[in-house]
Amino acid sequence: MPDSWTVPGYTRVRELGAGRSGRVVLAVDEVTETPVTIKYVRGDPAVLRRLETDVGALSRIEDPNLVQVYEYAESPGLFGGAAVVTEFVEGVSLRRLLAAEGGLAPEAALSVLSGSLLALAAVHDDAGITHRAFRPENILIATDGTTKVCDAGIGAAGRRYRAPEQQAGPAADLYAATAVFVECLA
Repeated sequence: MPDSWTVPGYTRVRELGAGRSGRVVLAVDEVTETPVTIKYVRGDPAVLRRLETDVGALSRIEDPNLVQVYEYAESPGLFGGAAVVTEFVEGVSLRRLLAAEGGLAPEAALSVLSGSLLALAAVHDDAGITHRAFRPENILIATDGTTKVCDAGIGAAGRRYRAPEQQAGPAADLYAATAVFVECLA
């Protein structure tokens, strides 16, 4: 997928990050002038089909602890890429917070876990999917203190957050949530 492809209707502001599977940019909706996050993802057709299905289910959920999903778009041609447009959350990832602060006080860790579990419940119960990438990088702490979970259905859990038995489904997400909680306290 070429880095020059952009989702029509959005103006790129700046890149927020990049990795093996793609890149993330801050953009502005050209009609509403609302800031959004666009995650450009590379993948084979089967992965993109699953992503499209998951994004469709997630876009119907409105939960205060889950980053709102707005749109799915595939790149033109044979580049094997897609984009997911979501709510932009002003704040910091739990990963960055832990790097800066070290461990959290038990009350703060419980607050993060509580919001995160509510988001996972919405993903499991309302969308009928598994998050699959629950880790500190995908937990955002908004400037108002709200916990927002992002990237549901996109990617895979890191080795540290993957259940030993490689179990799929909600149980795997709960295992990852437990590992994140322990990391918050350590």
